[in-house]
Amino acid sequence: MNTIDFTQPGGFPFDQGVLDFLQKGSLMAGQPAFFGGPLCIISGCTVSGASVSSGFVAINGEILPFAGGTITEKVIIQESVTDITYFDTQARPVKKTKTAMFGNDGGVTNYLWANFKRNTTEGVLARLERLERVAAPFLSSTGRGGMVLWNKPLNIAPIPPGWREVEDWKGRLPMGWDGTKENPVGTLGDVGIAGGAKDKTLLIEEIPAHDHDQVGAVYDNARKSGSNSQQVYQPGGTLKTGKTGGQPDGSTKSFSLLNPYRIVMFIEYIGN
Repeated sequence: MNTIDFTQPGGFPFDQGVLDFLQKGSLMAGQPAFFGGPLCIISGCTVSGASVSSGFVAINGEILPFAGGTITEKVIIQESVTDITYFDTQARPVKKTKTAMFGNDGGVTNYLWANFKRNTTEGVLARLERLERVAAPFLSSTGRGGMVLWNKPLNIAPIPPGWREVEDWKGRLPMGWDGTKENPVGTLGDVGIAGGAKDKTLLIEEIPAHDHDQVGAVYDNARKSGSNSQQVYQPGGTLKTGKTGGQPDGSTKSFSLLNPYRIVMFIEYIGN
């Protein structure tokens, strides 16, 4: 911030240029008001029923006193000008006072009261620190922390700057880590182990134990009953059910393990 050293001897030349310098310094001091956004409540302006108390607001970075009153839809900036008589006896309109208040000046300067935001009691810096903690998984120095799902085709919505696709997550689904049990690939391991398959062909030992109704047997036509020939069950023969399943060439087709899905892209934050 610009300053003036008033301690120098010799008679300080206090003139309009000095006053202009001081005024510009006060305007610089008010620039942090932009942190609150274009319309914010700095202090006061407490709502009670249908009215609001007086206080201070910032409109587009300009700090203004707020005259409380009955709530209406819009806020205006009212400016009053006071003449000051100079040493040459001429009165000039130089003292300007601005006040924000409820009203409507025909659209010259009006802002919606509903858009004025108030900072919380924890303060701006505390809120930023809390947001940084929330964002910490995405701010890993190695770029291998948290991921998010990108749900739009790249020809419609490209990945935002500072983000990239996580290449080793192509075609994979996440599974929660459990340090007390073996994971599907047979080891406790660490986060990041990959496994699984999109389809499966069952082995004999993976088929549930079962049986089938008999559809055929071995018969012996040599035995007769009376004058008519009959096929009689031959004890000790090998009984088999009819075959089912498989493909025409005798091979077994694998089946899909995929649940209903939607294709997305895993992306991670890598910075600017």
